[in-house]
Amino acid sequence: MEENLHCLRKGTRLIGRYTIEGVLGQGGFGITYLGIDELHEKKVAIKEFFPQGIVTRNIEYQDTVTVTFVGEKDNYEKGKERFLKEARTMAKFSKDEGIVKALDFFEINNTAYIVMEYLEGITLKQYLRENQRIAPEDLIELLVPLIESLDEIHSQGMIHRDISPDNIMVLPDGRIKLMDFGAARDYTEFGEKSLSIVLKPGYAPPEQYQTHGVQGPWTDIYALCATMYKCITGENPPDAIERVMDDSLKKISEFGITIPPQEEAAIIKGMSVSAKDRYQDIKDFCEDLYGAYEETPASENKESEVKPDLIKENVEDKVDTSAEETPESGSLASEEDVESEKESAKENREAVSQKKVDRKSLKQYENKEETSVQNVKSEPDNKKQSQPKKFSGKAVLAVILCILLVGGGVKLYSDKKEQQYTLHNPKIEDDSSAKSGKKVSWDCLWFGSYPQSKITEKDGDIYTTLKNTDNWDKNGDATINNIKYHTTEAGYFKYEPIKWRVLQSENGEAFLLSDVILDNQNYNEDYSTWEESSLRSWLNGEFMNRAFSDEEKEKINITEIVNQDNSDYGTEGGNNISDKISLLSSAEADENRDGKKYGFLNDETRKCKTNSFSEMEVALWWLSTGDVSNSTALVYEGIIIGEVYSIDYDNYGVRPALHLNLSSSNLFSYAGTVSSDGNENEVPYNTKTKLVQK
Repeated sequence: MEENLHCLRKGTRLIGRYTIEGVLGQGGFGITYLGIDELHEKKVAIKEFFPQGIVTRNIEYQDTVTVTFVGEKDNYEKGKERFLKEARTMAKFSKDEGIVKALDFFEINNTAYIVMEYLEGITLKQYLRENQRIAPEDLIELLVPLIESLDEIHSQGMIHRDISPDNIMVLPDGRIKLMDFGAARDYTEFGEKSLSIVLKPGYAPPEQYQTHGVQGPWTDIYALCATMYKCITGENPPDAIERVMDDSLKKISEFGITIPPQEEAAIIKGMSVSAKDRYQDIKDFCEDLYGAYEETPASENKESEVKPDLIKENVEDKVDTSAEETPESGSLASEEDVESEKESAKENREAVSQKKVDRKSLKQYENKEETSVQNVKSEPDNKKQSQPKKFSGKAVLAVILCILLVGGGVKLYSDKKEQQYTLHNPKIEDDSSAKSGKKVSWDCLWFGSYPQSKITEKDGDIYTTLKNTDNWDKNGDATINNIKYHTTEAGYFKYEPIKWRVLQSENGEAFLLSDVILDNQNYNEDYSTWEESSLRSWLNGEFMNRAFSDEEKEKINITEIVNQDNSDYGTEGGNNISDKISLLSSAEADENRDGKKYGFLNDETRKCKTNSFSEMEVALWWLSTGDVSNSTALVYEGIIIGEVYSIDYDNYGVRPALHLNLSSSNLFSYAGTVSSDGNENEVPYNTKTKLVQK
């Protein structure tokens, strides 16, 4: 901490009462310290509003925060007010046992602070990572204080909007606490106005993907039930937006887990895709969930194997470290008509605020023998781990001929006569069959290679050979009969040429975007700029080394990337950087900004396919920067979601982008065209080509 000139020094006193002991964590908009409340002689967590990029502080001289540029002062003040609003929201419910307590909040040092109770424990997400499951009867006991607190929140016209395992703290004595009220909102005051988009994949219901989606207690109920689903099954709940298109949610009992039918039905109903089909308030949910509990026979053979010191061994993330407030704006337009849900929401809004859970119906469960984390039972996992479901679309490559792999790159050869192709920028044509009335066609290039097609038993001898070979190198690669393969826990994959769309061709350089999703990665473990993200490091390290030979790397131009400032908070997006490999930014993908010149006219033009290696079931891929935050954005089936709340989710796809020097065309070749209407006119990658720029 002493080397970080931005963090307050150990021993610093705030308002003559709180002493800084160390740093617990840092996020994009705040720093969380371990502190001592000298008045009560106890540890506290102190959250400081410190939006990176917009402010600075040199602790060698002062504790005061300085706004970097005068023009950013108004944005900084707005952000600070949002931060204090979070504090006031937490303080409003500090008497509730199921919520982390806000003990104090104040403004000094030209910034703001929230003093919270210090929680020694681990998040529910961490607990599940170690123990996979929690038995249903243990879980509903464990959740009693949280459900009571959530009912109180709703009765005050508020919704949390970000319930998930990583926002629930499990304490050593078995109690749980709901954390992070940065996304909480008074849903009654907004009516039909837009609420900001908050996305926690698997836990956010469909209305949170919509700028004008009507949110209410039913929104939190979905997230709560999704959390219960995760705890009981050990499986991540499917993304709600995927379920809108094809609802394949498995019942809990289908996992071979014993659970009372009424209890299972309550959880599944709470996860209904349509808001009007869910419980509209906590009271009705509890009547079904806890009404069946007393009739449940004791489960057999569920002795706990949880290590007594599990919690003490995993106390690294004691307190939520993010001070980020979700901006009250969004860029995702509603995909479908939500008028019926709005009408239903209106009818229920007043009624919900009057309803309260009958505490007697829950207290009986609190009075049972106290449940501790050490006694939480894990369901034995006798189910064999299944392979991830793969996307089974049409083959990306229409014709596979002979290739010669050298150092991960693809050398192209053919006895055929060299053909000449003109390399164009995206071609836009009128098309009455397209929804937009326009069709876009991109020229494509073959360049580099990457694991793409999965080798299975259906492939015969090569599968057997791969299964029995011991020639895998440290990177999981092996070359057999001059063809390169890669192995992971998911199976065996064949290296194949990468097909790139030409977004722009000029001055001897082509701006390329991979035609399909090549892999899946998380953006970063915590809120970060693109400059500091682990995904950026992966692209310019592991990915580049795997996909290209040294000779090919030399033909990839280093490009300066301007990291745009945060348009909502005014914070800096990070320093300008220079890389060989990157991702498209939201501006480059958006037809209302730079995207039009690259052929992105609408959702249709942003759609793409996936390969087998990426493990993606739907086309969902990262963008490098978001519309309104320092984190990022993504594209889901062509739709830009401008603000992604959880950037540590590792099941989103990657479509790399690069600028290719078009000299030495022996390293790449023309690949034909792809069109936004799904048509492909592919040129085999072994065809010798001469490229001519228009």
